[in-house]
Amino acid sequence: MDIEAIAEAFRKTGKKKSDLAKVLGISPSGVTDILDGTRKIKLHEAPKIAAFFGWGTVQIVGIVRAGGEAVYPQEANLGLVKAIDGTGPNTVAVEIQGTSMGTELDGMIVYYNDVRHPPTDDLHRQLCVIGLSDERIVLKKLVPTRRKKFFNLLSTSSDPLLDKEVEWAAKIVGILPSSLVKID
Repeated sequence: MDIEAIAEAFRKTGKKKSDLAKVLGISPSGVTDILDGTRKIKLHEAPKIAAFFGWGTVQIVGIVRAGGEAVYPQEANLGLVKAIDGTGPNTVAVEIQGTSMGTELDGMIVYYNDVRHPPTDDLHRQLCVIGLSDERIVLKKLVPTRRKKFFNLLSTSSDPLLDKEVEWAAKIVGILPSSLVKID
């Protein structure tokens, strides 16, 4: 958990260190020690701190890279991000590493839920998180073809993926810079 995020949350919310101390069952000086970096946050305290500031968490389930290369949780500890408006218990996130959708999305966290197996018509021509039949996860614009379950997947900065079999697609809940929402 990021100490700077905690300090900023105190500034933005006007909440008191003594109130957090009560929630954590420690002295107010213990909270000061956490903020000074002289005391580490214990594992059981992180969810209490998140709840105190109204933060929920969302699991990062993959890293999407240019060309659809993906890293999955069994290969790396991908961590948690703060929940945002519109997220719920079924919301997950991927981190974008690469510029196939433009340089502005590189390093962003993409939140999604409501996964559709197969993609429904309301997702057509929309930017979606997409699961391909070869298990890659991509962030592309979903354009239907004449064949059922096959789509053209469009990027802003790279060649389209044409006539790809799509297992699922999900509407994006939000996109934010990882520097603002990563808590692990």
